[in-house]
Amino acid sequence: MLSTDEITRRAIQLGATDTDTIASKPIDRPDPIGALPTAADSYRPLGNPPHFKVRDSVMTVAEGFVGHTRLPAYARGKQGVVTSHHQGWVFPDSNAHGQGEQPQHLYTVRFSSEELWQRRGFSVSLDLFESYFVSEQL
Repeated sequence: MLSTDEITRRAIQLGATDTDTIASKPIDRPDPIGALPTAADSYRPLGNPPHFKVRDSVMTVAEGFVGHTRLPAYARGKQGVVTSHHQGWVFPDSNAHGQGEQPQHLYTVRFSSEELWQRRGFSVSLDLFESYFVSEQL
């Protein structure tokens, strides 16, 4: 086992700075615990219609996120096709940080392997929330 100091020293040796966030370094003030769930599951009815429908082409945002996200780095700034719409669900990115459920439309999006990794022959499907798509599309 390594201490936080040992990990930090090694990270700095490898090019990190004192101000970089080191994975094993806990933050001084953790996120507050949010409100109790409003239902037993994560489905939430929404009053707004979905922005996308099955077969729509969508582009994910390219920038990274601070904290929890369900948009993997390899799928950022990539184009895919909506294959399913799953109605409204609790948005885990806000809920994980005590900022409330903030439900959003959830979609399954298929990405070609060429789009993600410049390799042919397969595709990857991801369940993604509406805010993960570039704002010009919304």
